Order: sequence, then structure tokens, then C-alpha cells
Amino acid sequence: MESTSKKMNLSPLAAKVLSARGFSSVEEAASFLDTSMARLHDPYLLDGMERAVSRIKQAIENKEKILIFGDYDADGVSSTTLMVLLLKEAGAVFGWYIPNRFTEGYGPNIPAVEQAAADGASLMITVDTGISAKEEVAAANALGMDVIITDHHEPPPELPEAFAIINPKKPGCSYPFKELAGVGVAFKVAHALLGELPGALFRSGNTWYNK
Repeated sequence: MESTSKKMNLSPLAAKVLSARGFSSVEEAASFLDTSMARLHDPYLLDGMERAVSRIKQAIENKEKILIFGDYDADGVSSTTLMVLLLKEAGAVFGWYIPNRFTEGYGPNIPAVEQAAADGASLMITVDTGISAKEEVAAANALGMDVIITDHHEPPPELPEAFAIINPKKPGCSYPFKELAGVGVAFKVAHALLGELPGALFRSGNTWYNK
């Protein structure tokens, strides 16, 4: 621990935290702290990504109404913000919805789904939520709305019958890092749609999705 602190120019407390997390050598600690974008995994390793990207592109090109359904915590709000930036840059027709913590609770709910359908939405993309929304997804399907779930929570034994589900913890998913936050999963969707890292969200123009 003292060696790690000195060799990496870390405070003793930081070195102690790294040691407690199981990083016993300087090499392991350095690898963990390395923020190089070159180390990012291919977003298409996430099961369902190809299907989701194809459907989102279709919705963008056909000017379908898309609803982003988020969550009210920090992860959910940042996930929603990232998806808003992505779809805005893409020139999509979209809206976003975050449920009221006190009156609606967590996750998609049927009244919100029904309102989205009444407003003409044909695609709903969840961020940081939805993996347990079996009844709500069934309601959306019955109303003619496709649902793409992006989430990071533990999947239930029976998954919703969504158009696509992107969750590194989903059974059979080969993505090597299982601990992505909800916004991390949204980031991966943006990476896949852009074909490059999502710094391109801040460029002008909206022709990237035709690549």
C-alpha cells in the first residue's frame, strides 16, 4: 500500500481505498485508474444493441415520435440528458418523461405509456429503468408502441417482451464489464449510434445516423 502511494503519487487514503478494493499491485491500480478511451469495449458486445440501433435509426429517418422514459435519481437524470442530446443532434422527433417520485414511483407506468401513445409516440426508449416493467411493456406493445429498454439493474427471472433490451447483466450478454451505471449503458447506445465516441454529440449537423 505504501509502495502504491509513492510510485503512483497517490495519497495514503487513496492507496488504502484501492487496496481495499482488491488492487494489490501498482500495475493493477494503474490499470484501474487509466481513463484512456482506447480501453472502452465495443458497444455492440451488448446483446440487443444492433437491433436497438436499427430501430432508432428507422424512427429518426421516418420522423416517428420517440419518448425517452427516464428516472428521477442522479443516474436517471444524467441518462435522460445524454439521450436527449443524442436525439436532438440526430434531428429526431422526441420528448422525454421522468416520473414523479412521490405520486408515480419508480419505473414506467401504464398511465404514462397510454399518454405517450395518445400523443403519437411509436417508440419508447427507457434509460436507467425498465428491466422489470413487464406489464408496462405489454401495455405499450398493445398500443402499437415498440419499447427499447436500456438499464443496468438486476434482471428478473422473466424479462419484458420489449423490442430490444440492452443490459450488461442480462442473461447471455457477452459484454465483459457488468457494472455499468444506467448512464453508462446510455453512453454505449450513443457510441453505437454515432459510430464513434459521443463527443460528436456536440458537433453541428445531424447526418451521422446515415453512416
